[in-house]
Amino acid sequence: MDNDAGRNQDNAGLDLGVAVFFLLWAGVGWVSIATNSSLFSGRATGLDPGPALLPIITLSILTAGGLALTVSPVRKWMSASRRIRWKSDLNWRPIGFLACVVAFPTLMHAIGYAAATALFVFFWSFALAPNAMQRPRRTLVIATIAALVTTLLIYVGFDLVIRSRLP
Repeated sequence: MDNDAGRNQDNAGLDLGVAVFFLLWAGVGWVSIATNSSLFSGRATGLDPGPALLPIITLSILTAGGLALTVSPVRKWMSASRRIRWKSDLNWRPIGFLACVVAFPTLMHAIGYAAATALFVFFWSFALAPNAMQRPRRTLVIATIAALVTTLLIYVGFDLVIRSRLP
């Protein structure tokens, strides 16, 4: 029983770390919106909601998701008799994801939006697969399908539906 409580504490610490990551990410976005005067320049007229609508919707969802992710670890922490023990080993996936997001515009400029998006989704689909090395063929097929479908949906949504050309 005590061993299960320790495992729940470790999971609660990791879960809380994920929630904090998303909330910090949303916080950076909110600061970016608040300090960008061109988003609220008042040039939008009629039914046009202006350029700030999509970032506000996205950041609202990201903030709500981050807050929702805090519920489970806080409940685990409050129900346990001792404080959350943080794991000592570092998970490199968030750092790798941040590096990929930073490198994405450069890659997009070099090989185009569709190819860069497909590579990004393929790599992260493979990297986040729970048993990627135990079933590599299956994971490669699923990652390839995810990359193609995601890239196609984004292309259709932006380029064909709302006629906003992608780089």
